[in-house]
Parts: sequence; structure tokens; C-alpha cells
Amino acid sequence: MKEYFESYSNLAYSLVGLLVYLIHRDASIAMLFINLGVASYIFHYYKTKPIYLFDWWAMALINIGLMGYHFDNPIVWPLALIGVTIYGYRYMGKDNVYKEVAFTAVPALIAIAVNTSIINALLVLCMFLLAIAVRAFDSDPKQAKFHDSVAHSVWHILTAVFYYFAFYPLI
Repeated sequence: MKEYFESYSNLAYSLVGLLVYLIHRDASIAMLFINLGVASYIFHYYKTKPIYLFDWWAMALINIGLMGYHFDNPIVWPLALIGVTIYGYRYMGKDNVYKEVAFTAVPALIAIAVNTSIINALLVLCMFLLAIAVRAFDSDPKQAKFHDSVAHSVWHILTAVFYYFAFYPLI
């Protein structure tokens, strides 16, 4: 196993998927989360370039799922498309933390945009700022490959929370 903590922290996405199914009975959204958890687990377990595509496609699918889920919200489409584009560029270009942070900002911004309560939107914003702080501690800004494994694991857990709130606002 290449990255122990990062592998198992991705199970947070799958747990969120299980919660989505149990609470909302939404199997299609639940499968997006479970798929992301399993795909990212596999990537961090093996940590090879071809396996990276599992992680990339799972992230892209969840953003595409956001577009479909919030089809009638005009703010969601451009944000989700920007997210897929940034992540695609991240895969094709040089890997760095700034692109990853920008990509993760997408579900946080969508969660804020779709929330009907200012308090909930502020809560998501605070969680996002916490994730940014964790990510800043996590690694050298120019090299996402060298990072603190515990901080990166916390990053996975926080992004699982963002994605949940991007699909299901609290109020």
C-alpha cells in the first residue's frame, strides 16, 4: 500500500454515499459518492499514473452529477464545468495544489449557492476555509506529490462533507 491514511480516508466518500441512500433514498447520488470513495481508495493504494484516471473520472462524474441534480440553478452549471475543466487540466498539466484547491472550491461554492440559509452557507464557507488551511499545511504548493498524509486525509473527509452539502443543503 503506497498511501495508507489517504487510502482509508477516501472511505469517507463511500460513507457519505451510504448516508445519502439511507437518509434520502437517492441511489444514483449515493453511487456517485461510493464510486468516488472506491476509485480514490484504489488510486491512493496503488498510486500509479494509469490508476489516477479512476480518481479523475470519479471526481468528474460527481461534478457532472451536480450539474444534473441542480439543473435549474443557473449558477451550478458554470461552476461544475469549471471544476471538470480545472481537474482535467490538472491531470493533463503539471500537478499542483492550487489546481486541486480550485477544483475543491467548486462543490463548496455550489453548496453555498444552493443553501437557502445564510447560517448554513457560512458553515460551509468555514469548513472550506478550514480545508484550505489543512491543504496549505499539507504540502509544498508546487508539488502535490509530497504531502503530510494525515493532513491530506483530513482534506478527503472535509471534501466529502462539501459534496454532501452541495447535493443536500441543510435547510
